[in-house]
Amino acid sequence: MAKQPALRLSNGFALVVCVLLVAASAGGQTLLVLPFENSAGTPALEWLGTGLAELSVERLPGDGRVVIPREEWLAAVEKLGLPATGRFTRATMIKLAAETDADFVVFGSFAAENGKLTLTAQVLRRDPAGLSAAMTETGAMSELMPVHARLAWQVLRWVDPAFPLSETAFVERQPALRLDAFEKFIRGMIEPRDDQRLRFFREAARLEPNWGDPAFAIGQAYFAQRDWATALIWLSRVPPAHSRGLDAEFLAGVCHLYRNDAVRAEAAFSEVLAHGEFPEVLNNLGVARLRMGKTREAMAAWQRASELDPEVTDYWYNAGLGALRATDPAAARDFGVRVFREVLRREPRDAEARALLVAALERAGRATEAETEREASPVTLPAVTSTSPGLSALRITARMESAVRVLSANGRGARPVQGEKP
Repeated sequence: MAKQPALRLSNGFALVVCVLLVAASAGGQTLLVLPFENSAGTPALEWLGTGLAELSVERLPGDGRVVIPREEWLAAVEKLGLPATGRFTRATMIKLAAETDADFVVFGSFAAENGKLTLTAQVLRRDPAGLSAAMTETGAMSELMPVHARLAWQVLRWVDPAFPLSETAFVERQPALRLDAFEKFIRGMIEPRDDQRLRFFREAARLEPNWGDPAFAIGQAYFAQRDWATALIWLSRVPPAHSRGLDAEFLAGVCHLYRNDAVRAEAAFSEVLAHGEFPEVLNNLGVARLRMGKTREAMAAWQRASELDPEVTDYWYNAGLGALRATDPAAARDFGVRVFREVLRREPRDAEARALLVAALERAGRATEAETEREASPVTLPAVTSTSPGLSALRITARMESAVRVLSANGRGARPVQGEKP
């Protein structure tokens, strides 16, 4: 594989607040699910604490309910300096709820002895403060999926007393899933070693070939290794209706960008945008379109992205680079210079932005200002010509965090397993 150009990756944390407002306007609730405590202390079942939380993340969303995905709550734990495992006090749960904008915190425990499984859960309401009574379900370990489904139904009835489904109807709606495949997948989620994690995910995918979660996880793993071709194969196996369907389509678009296939990238990002306006996606769509020579359309995409999330300077940066590539010199003079100055006001040590500001000033015939900027730079500037700024300097957003929330708020939170249609 040819060496890829150095591309700046930005973190797309946009739209979360907007999505929460949409969910709230529809009477929705946001739930944070913590790993269940291993009350019997069985070492061989430590994986189940995360597994029960993950099952809850899959089964509790929908009809305006948003369940915070695992990666978001882990980020909140890290920010607060807390351990990812262990028992949290009620005060700590409230802090986590505030950090993640959650209305409710779901927590619980499990015990497995002599083949019998006991699951217990409680719900902590943030405002007004409230705590549910303990909810308990029991059954054989081999019946983990329906036992947990009954517990999830109890949680939903406490969170939303008007929840319309009966327990039987709710349990029957949950897709069948092999317990051994589920265990392999969860073990992969918590495995710290890359090779072992990938092995667990592959085994889960082998046992449940139509399950989207392992396919997405494997696609993510190869994406992290910059193996774009293999990542695309696995991402294509995630059903569009799956709650990770939009995320898979987004990552596929990023893979296409890294493979310099702007046409397929444009198609992928356009498909994601059909479900809502994501600034991260608009940014990457602009990158694809500029590579295709669609400068006007690219500039429009970056303008809209910066309107949705003006705090992300990479959207401004790309728009400035697009202006430099425009045939109209006024674009460089009246827009490019202003945009790169704004980026540098927020990120003074951004060497690429300063180099492009110098190029923009030179192109506008302001050589003295260009030299002043070059001399004032605290770091060595990369080489950028004023006549042909390179496309390799475009900044791609490699992460989109808002899709899961949008799908949940729209009632598409349940994750299909066996190719289930929405």
